[in-house]
Amino acid sequence: MNVKNASLLLVDDDPTVLGYMCNILEEHYKLTCAESAADALVIASSDHQPDIILLDVNLPDMSGYDVCNALKNIDVTRDIPVILVSGRNEDVDFAYGFDMGAVDFVPKPINSTVLSVRVRNHVRLLRKTQALKALAHTDPLTKIANRRRYNEALIEEWRRSMRSKSVMSLIVIDIDDFKLYNDNLGHGKGDDVLVQFGEILRYCCKRNSDLPARVGGEEFVALLPDTDEQGATQIIEKIMKELQDAAIPHPYSTVSDMVTVSCGIVTDYPVKGEVPESMFRRADQALYRAKSDGKNRFLFCDDNKEVAQ
Repeated sequence: MNVKNASLLLVDDDPTVLGYMCNILEEHYKLTCAESAADALVIASSDHQPDIILLDVNLPDMSGYDVCNALKNIDVTRDIPVILVSGRNEDVDFAYGFDMGAVDFVPKPINSTVLSVRVRNHVRLLRKTQALKALAHTDPLTKIANRRRYNEALIEEWRRSMRSKSVMSLIVIDIDDFKLYNDNLGHGKGDDVLVQFGEILRYCCKRNSDLPARVGGEEFVALLPDTDEQGATQIIEKIMKELQDAAIPHPYSTVSDMVTVSCGIVTDYPVKGEVPESMFRRADQALYRAKSDGKNRFLFCDDNKEVAQ
């Protein structure tokens, strides 16, 4: 398994130790260095997160144990493996480190072979874990996110938006008269439509933070962090335009000769006292009204702003 694309964060207040570890690891990994706990926490929480952190136990501003514990209690960093580096080898230190969430120890003075092998093994394990997680989070037909991944992402983005007081949008999308399509043309043809629409969603939701997902038979969502009503409108208009351009015939549709969709949208600032699922319920209610009002349109939940296509 190729480990060369893995990124490591090396944390030690001794520049000599950092330089020594860099000399051992720089040929095979992308390295970032920090000399304090504060810098390490900032880097680990950034948009350019490391795959693995090598963390000195004795730092000037916070112990490595406490840093490790803090990382495991932050949503965006809890899954980053932490290897502690320590000159103390008592059993109690190892036990305490594992209790704080570390996955391994590298003793000082650092042996180059021990360091290389332990880092390589944990990178390989991480890659296997990520691959299994991706399979568990992917819809096997459309290859976009599945309902499980959507549910997790909604909670994550809800909490993040609440902390940062930022807006987010959710679009719930349903393919119009899909049962009629399946019943008359067969489920194989229906699957082809689902695959093609999944590709349209992926193409239109391009930011790394955007999450297109299939959450039911013919029901899809687009989770859009940091997206206001105008941004959500632009994305759903693009989705519907791409679907229109695809011109997938639907001879049994009650609204068009081509496959169309109806959509419900919620744009909001998450607040305490509400639950993430409330966004889906409100968007789903808007979707129901869009269906009732003639299909092939999108409707915002809060202000009933409607656009018929």
